[in-house]
Amino acid sequence: MGQRWETSVEQLERAAFAHLTEVVADVSPSDVQPIVLQGHFFRALTVPLGWSSSVILAGESELIRIFGTRDALFTAPTRHSLLAFGQGTSTRVVAGITVECELQDPHPLQLDPFLMADGLLQWEGALTAEPLDES
Repeated sequence: MGQRWETSVEQLERAAFAHLTEVVADVSPSDVQPIVLQGHFFRALTVPLGWSSSVILAGESELIRIFGTRDALFTAPTRHSLLAFGQGTSTRVVAGITVECELQDPHPLQLDPFLMADGLLQWEGALTAEPLDES
């Protein structure tokens, strides 16, 4: 596609991130939906429609602005959703809810989670990399 457009990968990346910045600026904390499922609380973002999972790429300051917290575990089960769990949520619960959402989509993302701790976002690795607790 880049060849057809006579553009470099770097130019495409800059344009994509500029567009992401523009669109995410319109996302507000009121767009985050609080959810309780099987007694477990988490928050979900389903906007921008069709690609809310991409909001994770907007970086720490935007995630903090939108989700209002500095510490959370984020999963993106589908391109339509970005989920935020409090750090106290057990790995089993995070994995279970994320997989349940993935099963509802014909094209799940199956991405590893991201951890936001002390304002720093980092890739956390596979949910099953650590022993599951029984909470």
